[in-house]
Amino acid sequence: MNEQHGTAKLNILSFPLDVLRGIFACLQDEGICTERGGVDTRYGPEPNNEKLEAIKNSRLVCRTFAKFASPHLLPAISVAISLESIRRFEELTKNPDIAKGIRLVKISLAYRPKEIANDAIRYRDLRLGELTRLTKDLEEAYDDYAAKTGSSPEYLAPLFQVKTRGQTIVHAWQQWNGVNDNNGLHQHLAPPNWGMYIGILAEGFKEYYEKHKEQKLLLENGNFVTRVVEVVTRLPSLGAIVFNDKTDYHPTNSTGYCPFKKTAQEALAVLSTDWARLRKFLVSSEHISSCERPDPATLEFLSVKLLWQIPIAIHEAATKLKLQKEAELKLQKEAGTKVETETDTMIKLLGFCIRAFPDASNFNLLCPRNADGSPAWGPLREAFQSLDSAELDEGTYNHPRIPVTRDPISPEDRGYVHEFVQALLSGPNLVRLDCNLGFLEMHHSFGTLFAKVQLRNITTLIIRDVQFTEQELLAFTGAIGTQLRYIFLNNIHVHPGGWLCPLAALRNKVMEAPSGCAVHLWYLTGGRFEDSRVAFGRILEEYAKGNDVNNDSEGHDGEDDDNEDEYDSDEENEEDMMFWKEAEEYVSGSMAHENPLETWE
Repeated sequence: MNEQHGTAKLNILSFPLDVLRGIFACLQDEGICTERGGVDTRYGPEPNNEKLEAIKNSRLVCRTFAKFASPHLLPAISVAISLESIRRFEELTKNPDIAKGIRLVKISLAYRPKEIANDAIRYRDLRLGELTRLTKDLEEAYDDYAAKTGSSPEYLAPLFQVKTRGQTIVHAWQQWNGVNDNNGLHQHLAPPNWGMYIGILAEGFKEYYEKHKEQKLLLENGNFVTRVVEVVTRLPSLGAIVFNDKTDYHPTNSTGYCPFKKTAQEALAVLSTDWARLRKFLVSSEHISSCERPDPATLEFLSVKLLWQIPIAIHEAATKLKLQKEAELKLQKEAGTKVETETDTMIKLLGFCIRAFPDASNFNLLCPRNADGSPAWGPLREAFQSLDSAELDEGTYNHPRIPVTRDPISPEDRGYVHEFVQALLSGPNLVRLDCNLGFLEMHHSFGTLFAKVQLRNITTLIIRDVQFTEQELLAFTGAIGTQLRYIFLNNIHVHPGGWLCPLAALRNKVMEAPSGCAVHLWYLTGGRFEDSRVAFGRILEEYAKGNDVNNDSEGHDGEDDDNEDEYDSDEENEEDMMFWKEAEEYVSGSMAHENPLETWE
């Protein structure tokens, strides 16, 4: 008490709880939220996040601070197929205050296939290819930096040492024949450190094999699915689940002297004298995408099954919880006890994002199976009925793409892909759809599938790399509701038919939108657009600014052009761009002119 005035001294703990809750809400990482209030599935906490540090420190002050700060500690959480990762996943979510703030769960499908785990030479060749790429990136970065700065010992001397070490490791690994005795090298004849480097590779293979067995067991006995779903069902604020193939090796540059691109920084991390980093690199899981592997040969990725096992298990668990709750309420009513008014408390899978998807093999693993081995597409469609957001995008732009030659897939495999995507898009409550199917390289004609999709509540529609017939595109457009706020079509090809009627149908849908709709049309081809490969959006912005933009990178037959041809092509592109801009403005309604395809010659 204040002796002079008889009043208590106030501090922040004296504030009402609602005020304290509002104060700590200011520490929330706004990056987790989209502009329209959804969950940003590409969210990742920024390094050196001051808000995150403030949250961590606040949790140490007192219990009250910990209670209000904890919900903002982990907006997103990741889990991989390993016992260590699952245990961490479970431990972090046991705290109910932390659990209530988790809005995004990321599940990695990265896996160690048996074809690599059981073949030492194949394993060696895979790691050699990756390390050779890293060393080459570092060599190029070294040469570029040396050319720009001249001789700068402060930077170049340590970089030269790392580059030389990488070359030595590559040469040593090339000598390993899969035997664990350092290949029988005569240590007094071998170059310095070769025996050590080969020993590290051999130990890496042994650990890789053990981790493969662990992953395989977790998937085959259902332990991984069961434990993940148990956690997911106690996350009341969960907005979306993301499936990626992010590996459990994340290189970071702690050397402090690398002003280079990411791949060169990765090389520095792997080739540093901290051999723990090299060992982690050696036992890391593989990406599902064949574009991510120097070895594109068929590998079995059992983790693909998680794409249907997880949603079905969540739906079954949620249904069970709902039935239990209804039974409890019924007993309370029969006993005459007071029954609290209950809203729909069923756990729902709202957002489902796929950034790791088969592109060359493993399509059969997309098919859900009953206990007797028969297809179970029905339960998967039921599990997806609650979705309000669906994304399918391989997401390999996060990694260097390695071109591979793919054979056309069989009709049976094509059927698996179509059935899976159709189930994903079957929910009546979808408000956001983002499908980028370019990574499948037109092996699949998705026009027939989209023609059957009903998107009555859609507000955000993003479709990329799909081929339609004109009638399929008209059917797809006709099934779109009147709530559109954003539409983006990119690399959409129409054949047979053309764009005259589809453009008009799109315009009608946009005009029906009560709040206006942003429209972006890029790389529309087919019909009268067959020869036009002019991109919209950013390219148009650069063009409007008068910047030099090369828009004809895909529009030639492969023959060399002389300067005169290039000049003519630039003029044609400028003319095409104006036509494309008219088409976009027509659909968006920003200009009240007629369909440009009615007048173009």
